Amino acid sequence: MANAAASEKKLLDDTPRRSGQWSDEEIDQLIDLWGKNLSNFEIGERIGRRENAVAIKASRLKLPPKAVAQVQLALGRTSRRPGAKVRPCLCCQRQFFSEGPGNRICDTCKSSRGWGEGNEYSVRIGGGF
Repeated sequence: MANAAASEKKLLDDTPRRSGQWSDEEIDQLIDLWGKNLSNFEIGERIGRRENAVAIKASRLKLPPKAVAQVQLALGRTSRRPGAKVRPCLCCQRQFFSEGPGNRICDTCKSSRGWGEGNEYSVRIGGGF
């Protein structure tokens, strides 16, 4: 019996998965599925990514905990604020979950030395600091 479960898990692990950079469509799917009472494994199955990739991407996008997202859906609210969406950072061009049109610099770039010092000349659009 345990051997059959191990074989089934191996088959699931051998399923081809996309790797590398996430597409905008995959990110949108992740955001939409996040509050629907699905495990990271189930979300990964639907998107075609591994369970750990789903968890890492959700963390990097700063998605709310699943319990919070589920409550918001139950109350008829969307899990995102109006104007919130995935946008490219104006400094590094990486995709990140932006809370609105005024949030255009990712947390990684905001934590950089140039940003922290307030040196306006250290920001190069699309090229980092």
